[in-house]
Amino acid sequence: MSDMLEQFKAVGNKALQELKGLGDGEALEQFRLKYLSRKGEITSLLSQLGKLPKELRPQAGQLANTIKNEVNDAFEELKQQLQGGGSKKSQAYFDVTLPGKKTGTGWSASDNAGDGRTAGAFRTDGFRDWLRTGS
Repeated sequence: MSDMLEQFKAVGNKALQELKGLGDGEALEQFRLKYLSRKGEITSLLSQLGKLPKELRPQAGQLANTIKNEVNDAFEELKQQLQGGGSKKSQAYFDVTLPGKKTGTGWSASDNAGDGRTAGAFRTDGFRDWLRTGS
């Protein structure tokens, strides 16, 4: 039993040490394939849990899951850093309770249509008062 637990710890420590030395996305993908994929070392250790005696499985399973989660969390954190996202705390914070930005009133549709000749045509045809009052 202690051999299996020591093997779990050794693989977990080895994986975390390797992860600290990675510096690019391709090396990170190779790490994922080596440790976290279906045929990876951590997954193969988890599959060996069934070979243990029944009374030792809970302790070994808990240790194996802890190691798997630690390695997976460290992997995801490094992946975020390499992708330029940094940690979640360093990302821009947006407070939705702040008031919005005020915008200008803009132009009326008749003044903004075309190059201004449309509004000028209406002014000369007796619509001048209507354009001023807007009704």
